[in-house]
Amino acid sequence: MKKDLRPIDETCECPTCKKYTRSFINTVSTKEEVGCHLITTHNIYFLLNMMKTIHKNIKEGTIEKFANEFLQDFFHEEKKIPGWVIDALKAAK
Repeated sequence: MKKDLRPIDETCECPTCKKYTRSFINTVSTKEEVGCHLITTHNIYFLLNMMKTIHKNIKEGTIEKFANEFLQDFFHEEKKIPGWVIDALKAAK
């Protein structure tokens, strides 16, 4: 991370990812509060966008497809998906 000049998430449009590198955040997060603020800004942006997307997919009736694609993208392998997530999806059907 110390020499990583990429943003936290290259696809993210949050202010943190647009302006700061992983290297910078790694450096300041152990020394200054601003590092925590930058990470929190990214996390809140990510979660708000995910909730908007979930809401949209629920309204369009495509939530199951979205959930499957999201989990595949996030975990890359089905065996890495936590059991509680699988149980929650089964219970929601």
